[in-house]
Amino acid sequence: DKLVPKIWTDSTKGLQKILIDFHFVSIVKASEISRCCINVTGIEDLDGRESEILNEGDRQEVWIDLGSGKTPIDCYIEIFLKEMLTGEKSRCFIATKSGQSVSFTLKLLRIDFRGYLFELPAREMVNLAQKYRENGVAMFKNHPLFAQDYFNRAAKCILSLGPLKSDSQEPPLDDVTEEELQKLLESIYSNIAACLLKQERFEDVLHLMEFTQRDEDVPEKAIYRKALAHHGLKEYEEAKK
Repeated sequence: DKLVPKIWTDSTKGLQKILIDFHFVSIVKASEISRCCINVTGIEDLDGRESEILNEGDRQEVWIDLGSGKTPIDCYIEIFLKEMLTGEKSRCFIATKSGQSVSFTLKLLRIDFRGYLFELPAREMVNLAQKYRENGVAMFKNHPLFAQDYFNRAAKCILSLGPLKSDSQEPPLDDVTEEELQKLLESIYSNIAACLLKQERFEDVLHLMEFTQRDEDVPEKAIYRKALAHHGLKEYEEAKK
C-alpha cells in the first residue's frame, strides 16, 4: 500500500487508476525516455476514439516508447505508466467530454530503463527535441493543447543544454553547433506561438517572438505569427511592420 496507492487521481486531466493487484519487482519507475512492456485488457467505451495502443483490442504484451503517443488516449496512457511500478495491475479511467469514461485494465510487465533525460548526450537530446517537435506538429490540427505540451518538452530539451552563446563557459556540445540549437529553438518557439494564438494569448506570443527583433534570417512563419498577435491586440500599425 505504501509503494502503490489503491487509488491514484489526476483531476486536472480526468485520470484515475484503481489498483487491482501488485507483485513487487523494482522500485524504479519509468522515466521520460523509458520503454514499457504492458498488458492491456478489458477495454470499454472507446467508442471510435483514436488510439494506437487500444484500437487493436486486448493485447498480451506490447512495448511502448514513452514520448511517442500521437493521440490524446495514448498520451494519457503514458501518464499512467509513469505513475506505475513494474508488477502493478490497475483499472484505468479517462474522463471524456461526453461524461463517459474510457476504461481498461493495464499491467506493467517490464521497464526498459534508459536513464533520465538530463543524462543524455547533446546529440541525443537534440534528436529527442526534434522527435517531440514532430509529434507536436502531427497533433496540432486536431489536438493543439497536446501539441503545445510536446513543443514545451522540445524547448526544455534544448534549453537544458545550457546557454546558446559561443562565449559562455559551458563545455563543448559534441558535434552540436550553437547555430543548429538556435535555429531549432526558434522553430519550436514559433510552434508554441501557433498554439498560444489559438488560445488568444497574444501578449505571450509577443514575448516568445522577441527573437525576431534581434536575429537575422527569421522564419517567415514566426514573423507572421507575431503580426497576428499584434492584430489580436488591435495594434494594427505594429502588425504591418
